[in-house]
Amino acid sequence: ALVDDLRERIFGLDTEGAIIEKANKHYMVYKHGKNFCEVWIQNNQLKLWLDITVAELDDPFKLAKDVSRTGHWGTGETEVSLEDENQLNKIMSLVEQAYQQTD
Repeated sequence: ALVDDLRERIFGLDTEGAIIEKANKHYMVYKHGKNFCEVWIQNNQLKLWLDITVAELDDPFKLAKDVSRTGHWGTGETEVSLEDENQLNKIMSLVEQAYQQTD
């Protein structure tokens, strides 16, 4: 259910339907011209990589982690973990910032 809620919220960022979802071997890619978010589905959480630097991100809850020098899947430099529905609004504000960079 958490995956479906996140997916619906990501597609809701663009009312014109320009967001593309693509499945890779290990994760889902969301792009709007270029990638802005990748999601790896794990047993107890979703791991998101955002294509925005931690320095550019307004992250008042300090949820983001800089993984620019760490091996990981996805193209983003910023990692966020989504463990339950209660975090969704906070994390979507970060996803939206990455999305807005692709406009």
